Amino acid sequence: MKTKYKVLLTVIILISGIICGFVLSFRYSGQVNHFIGGRQLARAEKFMDQMDYEQAVIAFQTAIKIEPKRSDAYLGLASAYQIMGKQDEAVQVLAAGYKTTKDSQVSRQLEDIVLEMYEAYMKDGDYDKAEKILEILYQATGDRGTKKKIDGLKEQASLDQQSRQLLERLYRACESGNMDYVKDILNTSEYQTLLAGVNDRVIYPLGTGKAVAVFPNKALYYGNLEEGKRDGSGIWLKSDAESTNIYEGQWSGDMPEGTGTVTFTKYSARGTVLYTARTSGTFSKGKENGAMTLVHMQNNETNTFSYNASSGIAEPMNGVVQNRNGNQYVVAVSREHSENEFITTATEEYGVYGFITGAGNSAIPIS
Repeated sequence: MKTKYKVLLTVIILISGIICGFVLSFRYSGQVNHFIGGRQLARAEKFMDQMDYEQAVIAFQTAIKIEPKRSDAYLGLASAYQIMGKQDEAVQVLAAGYKTTKDSQVSRQLEDIVLEMYEAYMKDGDYDKAEKILEILYQATGDRGTKKKIDGLKEQASLDQQSRQLLERLYRACESGNMDYVKDILNTSEYQTLLAGVNDRVIYPLGTGKAVAVFPNKALYYGNLEEGKRDGSGIWLKSDAESTNIYEGQWSGDMPEGTGTVTFTKYSARGTVLYTARTSGTFSKGKENGAMTLVHMQNNETNTFSYNASSGIAEPMNGVVQNRNGNQYVVAVSREHSENEFITTATEEYGVYGFITGAGNSAIPIS
């Protein structure tokens, strides 16, 4: 029995020794790789200082082979490629580097280079290259914002040449402030054809900054865009033979948010102006919210009304006998003509076209 225990103990000791040997060997091997990789990295940086970028590339590549998770080697190699004007190689290196290391600095540099190349391709009108370079970023990082850009490019690429030219004309007209010309374009058969192919929105030019966006509800936006969403200052316009509806003001989260002005103009069958209603104040999610001022102009007569609104509902005026028909109530009395009143109901919403229900500012009743 004692002999058996001695044999068993010997076996256990041998196995433990072997395992310890493997562990120590693995740790030693890792330390050696880190040391050798560090030396290669130092050589690469020296070549970079000497502007010998070909040799720097070789040294960075060697460092990556020795120690694949060394993020500074990927960053250095990408920088060398960039200096050499090899942007595509830099992108490929960083994409591979991020997949291996998951290092945030590698991801940031990859995104910076890709977006710079993307903007350049967009300026040249090369949508295919723009889409391909974004695809590399998306495959490496899985970023949702990048995916939205890719989807937008695909929709842009599906447009025919005539539609692209129309978007260019709209953009240039908005850029120059020629809104009358914009209104004319919105009433053409070309624009109706463009709308027929719009699912969510078509943006021109793509990217972050000022652009034109066309929507399936026949409205057009011109202003600042962030990741394809309306954000900052912008104009929202819908126009046809019967009326023009314009919102000029602040946007946030793809909705009118902040100070702004809604201007509604109604036309006769002959195209003459019947009346104009201009409402200024604060908007929340596209609805009037706060102190508002309405200027109503019709038949050479101007009526100005001041009132408060909450989530699109105009509040009843204090100090006025509310004895109107049914559920109607007085919102405000005209500053210029005290016999004229702004009346409404608690179910009528006021705000920006496309963000309210009902007629809203297009049918403000003045009695």
